[in-house]
Amino acid sequence: MLKGKKILNLAAAILLVTALFTFIGLAGSMGEPASGYKEEDYYVQTEKALEHAKVKMMDFVLSDTPGLEGWKGASINPTPLILYDLNGKKLYYEFSVEKDGKVVGRMKVGASTVLGNSVKTFELGPRKWNGTLAVGKAKEIVQKQYPNSEIRSVQLIVYSYPKIGVMVTTYDMVSGKENTTIMDVSSYSIISNVADITAIREGASVAWSLYDHMSIEDRKQGIEKWKKYNNAVNKTKEKLKSLGFDLNDKSLTEGMTGKLNKETVGITSTSQYMLNVALYGQETDYYCAPASGKMMADYHGLTHSQNHVAGVMGTTTSGTTNGGQLTYFTTATPNGLGKTGSSIDSSPTWDEAKAEVNNNRPLHSLIPGHTRLARGWKTETDWWFFTTYYLFINDPWPVNSGDNYWEDWDTETHTYYIYARN
Repeated sequence: MLKGKKILNLAAAILLVTALFTFIGLAGSMGEPASGYKEEDYYVQTEKALEHAKVKMMDFVLSDTPGLEGWKGASINPTPLILYDLNGKKLYYEFSVEKDGKVVGRMKVGASTVLGNSVKTFELGPRKWNGTLAVGKAKEIVQKQYPNSEIRSVQLIVYSYPKIGVMVTTYDMVSGKENTTIMDVSSYSIISNVADITAIREGASVAWSLYDHMSIEDRKQGIEKWKKYNNAVNKTKEKLKSLGFDLNDKSLTEGMTGKLNKETVGITSTSQYMLNVALYGQETDYYCAPASGKMMADYHGLTHSQNHVAGVMGTTTSGTTNGGQLTYFTTATPNGLGKTGSSIDSSPTWDEAKAEVNNNRPLHSLIPGHTRLARGWKTETDWWFFTTYYLFINDPWPVNSGDNYWEDWDTETHTYYIYARN
């Protein structure tokens, strides 16, 4: 997806959060991975992913990216957490950014070149969930539900980007059947519990495979984007070497950043702008829209609880409709935002988000199955004419905490924007 490309409106509604509700917000087709460009045939080696993370982290720190002030002098832990897709294939390497013995951030890097631009997110602060605890909890739940079964596999998966879960596959020793259970890592809620994982991958629940809905053309374009991205990284690496820096040394020490600036590592232009909007974690698995609405209310000087916002939006355990969110935006104060000029954009672009933020208006940024709030933008161009585009996201997931991150525009399909305007 390019910066200004219009995304087709393939979803009638999104934000569906229970396993019993048919997911209809996914852009693209579901089913088996497209042939000819299988993700595992284009896996990125961990060392290469780390190299990309180091270079892009340097770019972001040296261009004074808002939110990453504490990353100066930090280094990247070379051992990533591997996150899998619902289809069982490696999806992301999540690297921890560490300083003075503490985690100050995280970076997700694509594990396959079919995903395009390599570094997907720059996430602020430590991880908001504990993977070891989540895996233990998932095993405990499954063993109670299926006492006659043995656990065949356990994976940390991205079950509905950016949401992460534990997928446990069991084998019933009596019936000889397998069962797949997916549990959210933050709420410990069971997202899906089915006998056949294929039923999930065909769109019968809110868990879905990012790889499965990529077309052959998507994958082909992704590989070409990755090659260009990798070429820019290699040229930056050569430039650093000419200046006496070895990328394999501990990355981004205070001494290194003191001698370098964005121009010396190949960044010819960078622009960015961010609004100040408080982050609130969603209070339930299906409160992403009410939590985002609470953020919007806070920005506009109103104090609304998530329960209040959910009531005005008409939120149910199946989630919130786009129309429900718009109703909250347009409803007169004190019950709503009183923004009568609000609207839904079914063909969102990066340029439109940038324009909205430049007018000091945060917006709801919707992706398949999820609502977040966008409040910033950034673009970078290097000497080799490689340009990347980012949005800064206030994400209400994980449950009860939320997360902040810079996200490459190409990371996910953007289904709708909802604007809050007078």
